[in-house]
Amino acid sequence: MSEIDLRPVAYSYIRMSSKRQIKGDSLRRQLELSKQYAERHGLRLDEETTFADKGVSAWTGANLTEGRFGQFLDAAKQGKIKAGSYLLVESLDRISRQQVRTALVPFMELINSDIVIVTLADNQVYSKATVDANFTQLIISLTVMARAHEESETKSKRLRAVAENRRTNAANGIGRFHPMTNGWIEAVKVGHEKWEFKLNSHAAAVQRIFELADSGIGQVTIAQRLNREGVPTFRGKGQWFQANVGRIIRDEVCIGTYQPTHVIEGERRPFGEPIKNYYPAVVSEELFWRVQRGLRISFGRGRHKGNRITNLFSGQITCQHCGSSLRLRTGGKKHYLYCDNFSRTGTCEKSSGLYRYDVLEEAIFKHLTILDPDFERGGTDDKSRDQILKAIELTEQNAKKAARQYDNLMAFIEMADDDEDRKNIMARLKPVRQEREQANARIRELNEELATLDTHRKEMTSAAERMEQERLKWTSDDPDVVYESRARVARLLKRFISAMSINFEEKTVMVGIAGGLRGYMFDRKGNIINQYDLVPEIDKQGRPVLFAERDENGKPDFENAREIISRGPSIDPFINISGFDHFEDVVERRKIADVLVNDRAK
Repeated sequence: MSEIDLRPVAYSYIRMSSKRQIKGDSLRRQLELSKQYAERHGLRLDEETTFADKGVSAWTGANLTEGRFGQFLDAAKQGKIKAGSYLLVESLDRISRQQVRTALVPFMELINSDIVIVTLADNQVYSKATVDANFTQLIISLTVMARAHEESETKSKRLRAVAENRRTNAANGIGRFHPMTNGWIEAVKVGHEKWEFKLNSHAAAVQRIFELADSGIGQVTIAQRLNREGVPTFRGKGQWFQANVGRIIRDEVCIGTYQPTHVIEGERRPFGEPIKNYYPAVVSEELFWRVQRGLRISFGRGRHKGNRITNLFSGQITCQHCGSSLRLRTGGKKHYLYCDNFSRTGTCEKSSGLYRYDVLEEAIFKHLTILDPDFERGGTDDKSRDQILKAIELTEQNAKKAARQYDNLMAFIEMADDDEDRKNIMARLKPVRQEREQANARIRELNEELATLDTHRKEMTSAAERMEQERLKWTSDDPDVVYESRARVARLLKRFISAMSINFEEKTVMVGIAGGLRGYMFDRKGNIINQYDLVPEIDKQGRPVLFAERDENGKPDFENAREIISRGPSIDPFINISGFDHFEDVVERRKIADVLVNDRAK
């Protein structure tokens, strides 16, 4: 029969905030101190349940809210840890580095839960008995807590001051203090903590990535293309992967921007506003932000077969009956579109048929001169100029709004009490800054377009003409040429085709352009059999329209419809542009709205 160990149980709490401590001797040292203390004082050290927080901050209180120390405290308060047990820590600053009034709370909660706290560095023992018998011990603990917080606060201020001075100098063009670079940039030391940067041979790979991405080619295919072309990675070995390509495409170092950071409690965090022109740019800002916009609307995201993008309308075309995406099915040399929802679940009963993809593709190209708004207006007329001016005005408003948001967030950073607050604000700051930069880049593009309108009149400017030229390349024997060309065409189509949907019962396709202001219906042979045009309604304000709920058959219930007044451009608010109602519904609604207008005029 084994003897019962009646010795008090001791638990070790270890916290290491920095990577240097984690990689170093800190863990072994703290564990050894706990073992030695337990042996000297007749305690049974529970080594199986050692509480350790690695890389967790005590200054922000993360070890209490997210870490193992918080778990120990909760267990003690709930009585899951036996009263009279010991908690062995190297010093009180392992428990907390927060303000004294905050740090004192968990300390006293442990004491009140009858846990004995031992600080191994100075052999101090804190318990109900010792604190009640000698209140000066509590004063000493408060002093230790205050010193711990002051040390972290001083360190933070010192690091912020150094970083701010470096950042200010770099922003003013005085020196480059950060030697860490990406694979396509070389750093040359020119003085104490001063560096100069230059592009190396890998810059060509980055430029190739952006060239392909700008053509609408996805990241997986870009990686495959680089591997096939034998483009060396930055390390000179291994292969390219989607993750590598994605990181490069999103990295603002490509346009020479550097985001300063500082380290607090072992965590690297953004500090201050990014510095432009810090590194040599490998691509232009216009190209970089254009690719970012392409990522957001997923150019070239569709499936492809082999080296040829099969479905140019992937991500745009849906089932008119259930709204599900459409997929491609191959039958011999022909491709057919079908409802993915019907294929997987069988719940879309009306979409049991197929629609010839090659017929649809040929129909779109056959009617490009109608579908492409630029071509219809001759590419660049006075209306184009007005639209560009309006686009510039709207984009400038967005840029100013983003700039105000950015300035406000920067002001909040200055007022933040601790780095945890700054971290949260910085997380909100990045997307706002990117929105501002994209808007500014778009303004430059629009101004360039406006400045070259006369030249565009003499050149091939409409998307329709460009796509016709691209289609000539599809007979090439080079699969890469065909792939890149079809990717560019898919991207061009997404510029003006807003949505597409197929009615499998009637074998018709609805195509909306210009944000749904115009719609065209194609039959199974690819002929246009109906259309609508809401462009003339744009300048009419407050037009009465009819709002009708749908009945159990999915049809608008016009008998119980009610009149409403549209606000802003008077486009029927009940027309479902994204899903495309049956075309007859749109026409019927427009007729009824026209009747309402005439009645009101009378």
